[in-house]
Amino acid sequence: MRSILNSIFILIFLLSGGFNFAAVATISLKAKTAPTLAYQETPYKSISELKTRPQSLKSAQSDEIVDVLGYYSPGDGGGGRFYWDAKNNKPGDGALTIEVEGLRQGRWVRIIEHDDLNVKWFGAKGDDKTNDSEAFNNAIDYAFNNWEGGEVMVPSGKYLVNVQLKRGVTLKGKSPQTTWLKPFTDNPIINWNTNNTDQRHNYDAVVENLRIGNAPKTFVKSRGINIVADKDQLYIDRPIIKNCVIEHNAAEAVYVEADDFVGQMNFVQNLHIENTQIQYNNKGGLYLCGLVIETTIRNSSIIKNGLADVSKYDNFYVGTSASGKEPMRLRVFGGIINNDGKPIGNSVHLKHASSISFYNVNFENGKVLIEGSRSKNIEFDGGNFGAREAYDSFFDIHDANGLSVRNVKFDISGPVKFKTIFNFDRIYANYSNIDIANNTYPSADKLEKGKSYITYTVGRNYKVKNGSISYINSYIEVFNNDEPVLSSINNYKGESEAGIEDNAILTLSGRPGYKAVTVKNGLGNIHLISNEDRVISSNDSMTLMYIPKKGWFEMSVNLPKNSENRGRSNAGGLGRG
Repeated sequence: MRSILNSIFILIFLLSGGFNFAAVATISLKAKTAPTLAYQETPYKSISELKTRPQSLKSAQSDEIVDVLGYYSPGDGGGGRFYWDAKNNKPGDGALTIEVEGLRQGRWVRIIEHDDLNVKWFGAKGDDKTNDSEAFNNAIDYAFNNWEGGEVMVPSGKYLVNVQLKRGVTLKGKSPQTTWLKPFTDNPIINWNTNNTDQRHNYDAVVENLRIGNAPKTFVKSRGINIVADKDQLYIDRPIIKNCVIEHNAAEAVYVEADDFVGQMNFVQNLHIENTQIQYNNKGGLYLCGLVIETTIRNSSIIKNGLADVSKYDNFYVGTSASGKEPMRLRVFGGIINNDGKPIGNSVHLKHASSISFYNVNFENGKVLIEGSRSKNIEFDGGNFGAREAYDSFFDIHDANGLSVRNVKFDISGPVKFKTIFNFDRIYANYSNIDIANNTYPSADKLEKGKSYITYTVGRNYKVKNGSISYINSYIEVFNNDEPVLSSINNYKGESEAGIEDNAILTLSGRPGYKAVTVKNGLGNIHLISNEDRVISSNDSMTLMYIPKKGWFEMSVNLPKNSENRGRSNAGGLGRG
């Protein structure tokens, strides 16, 4: 709309041979060098001088245009070109409309040559010392109130701010290498604002080309970006973060939350993060909490966050909020995720999250933790998991209803040994519809002696039942706390073709601190080498292989140097009876 108006203004000017500026407040004037607009004043050094310097203004119909060389001083980026609107009596804002001291009527009005604003027009300094919050917020308010959004440009500099970002406004720096936003107070640097007046619904706001962070060491709660919908029937839609570096914040880098108490219908949806680095933040990297729907992350890195305490703060958290609502439908394409500090933290923590997908993401260090009975439909397809430090496993899976890990390469470099790759380690957990296939694993010498690629811990009342863990084609190690796990293997009778992959392998180990496991020869078509019952103590283990239509046979198995899943399978479903 503003571009159409600009063209109309210029057309009228060309047809009429002149233009009366008194009818408008602020315009975009592409033809800034029109010959009929004479400069009748020498340039002003600052906005302050424009307000106060004596001048011989013409009549009420004056078309005078002047240049201002800076906001505070020449060359500081806050100057510009102004025209005299003799009939204008609107309150001055110190940026686009300038009052002259001693005159009740008549204003200097800034000529905007492009469809954007500049924070330096509103008095921002970017000198790494001054509180520039008011200048930023005034620029954002002007765009929101007068243009229903638009771009607010942030030139190179280091700005101390706490910003309230409003609907439809793009806050755009020159580049994250030259445009820094730092916190002035111990509060979020950028807050996606919602309230019960003019901002019930905040949508289409954008943060672009900025470096956000570097909080003082005395700060404890300053976040980089805060996107929260927590009041009655408020929502945030289509927030976009792109080409940013968000680092060294006192709290989380990006915190997104929607608490939906008693049907208030608060939510955040269609969050988009692209080409952004989230790194080295004290209390976590990216947090998606509550009813956060349809999030897309592309070609971004989330690394080494939670520096204050990796056991307490997550690198990348997707899970429930205080109201118990959980995020859903997150897709991550490409990029790097790791948390390789000391000790190793979680690269990703999924808690009661659903429909979560990672495509061709490189996990360079740190594990994936999946927990919560409502965790479901989680997918990892392509990409790599690499480890340079020793930790227990790549995946800790406490609950999962629908987990697919396919086409992933696992690599352990250096003199490092793992206990397992996938650790299903929760007693009374819910595991179902597990699909682990077409992955490439490290050689067996990268695992501790006697360990396997997949570890499954079974508790009281667990059964070995077809279908609870399906589609596994790998080695499985099963712990048991106080009852013979294979006492339920009769469940496999009559289901051999559909329920167990040919030559499936099951490793049973005793677990320190628990009763021994007793395996009975002949029970559930189990065939032991000695034809006698075996008691597996905490230091022992045994391996069984499934022979189609014949049963389970004890054998001595050495893990191959390179193991790779090939295709879909139904090996050894393990779960609750």
